[in-house]
Amino acid sequence: METAERSGVLERVVFFSDAVFAIAITLLIFDVRAPILVALNPDSSLLDQLGTMSGQLFAFVVGFLVIGSYWSSHLRVFRVVVRIDLALIWINLGFLFWIVAMPFVTATLGDNPLSRATVVLFAAVQVAAGLFQVLMWRYVVRHPVLVSEPLPALVARNVMFQLLEAPIVFFASILVTIVAGPVVGAWTWVGIAVLRGLMARVYPIPATPL
Repeated sequence: METAERSGVLERVVFFSDAVFAIAITLLIFDVRAPILVALNPDSSLLDQLGTMSGQLFAFVVGFLVIGSYWSSHLRVFRVVVRIDLALIWINLGFLFWIVAMPFVTATLGDNPLSRATVVLFAAVQVAAGLFQVLMWRYVVRHPVLVSEPLPALVARNVMFQLLEAPIVFFASILVTIVAGPVVGAWTWVGIAVLRGLMARVYPIPATPL
């Protein structure tokens, strides 16, 4: 397949990807079941119900933030792409496969928040999605015909490092979960924000259209 200009196949790929993100992030809330209140004391009943839903609410917030972060990174990648080829289409589909899986693994995590298996499953899906996104960026960087102008080496490297943040932290959380348990493993995910701040300082991205 020859490279396609933005006005054709590329636009369809971008619109399709955005639709997948929108559907996946919306489906997250469907697994948060509305509380059933007791008529005699609805306020107390609401607090009790929300307490029992803490796992689902935690999973929903985490899933929403993760999918939103992947969408933001996906936007960053495709803002520099002006042409697309068959290989990039399939890499993008591979990445979207894991985004589509997000509502399922998020619901599983919400229903079983204290299970090693569900925390590991959720983290493993994030590792796979993150690595596909790294592969996507690496492919774009190595095929300058797909971009409007050659990417500066500094930008290409620093974006790569920032895309590696999520898979590194989630992979580490799998090891932590196996050794120290699901609660400690899930708290490891906070490390993404810490690592992101550190990476932004050590590997800043110069002013670019990214």
